[in-house]
Amino acid sequence: YCDVPINATHFREFVIRPVLKHLNPEIPYSEVAEELLMLTVAHESDMGTYLRQHPKGPARSVYQIEKATFDWLKRYLNRKSNDRLLFKVTALSTELKFDFDELVWNLALATTFARLRYWVAPDPLPVDKANVKGLANYWSKFYQTTNDPTKIAEAIKDYRRYVNG
Repeated sequence: YCDVPINATHFREFVIRPVLKHLNPEIPYSEVAEELLMLTVAHESDMGTYLRQHPKGPARSVYQIEKATFDWLKRYLNRKSNDRLLFKVTALSTELKFDFDELVWNLALATTFARLRYWVAPDPLPVDKANVKGLANYWSKFYQTTNDPTKIAEAIKDYRRYVNG
């Protein structure tokens, strides 16, 4: 047994980019959003090494989405999103009700919910996809919801290790 991450190039090309383009224009596609999701998966699960919080924990998916966040985003989708966005998200799920445990094995749905988390943030996405520190600060503020410099440094290190070394 050894921990082996998902190939970052494959994850970007065959999961993140197609999902983001599927959600467009309801959630506009951008390379910055793509890079932010790459940083998120690189840090949260060591680039997909873990499909649920390791060693034991409540979070699910390569993005380590908490149940409370998932439920909140689900309510958001059902109350505030337009019908077209709800249709697009539902099309990626095998369950019309969106099952939390599906995030473990359904990479498209997990990517959608991670993108939704950033989309509902009050601040616009960073401008420069190459500014890893800016991406990590945004991740820290709106995904991690802390402003811990140590965690920001770890996210940058993980991104460089797995994505852009």
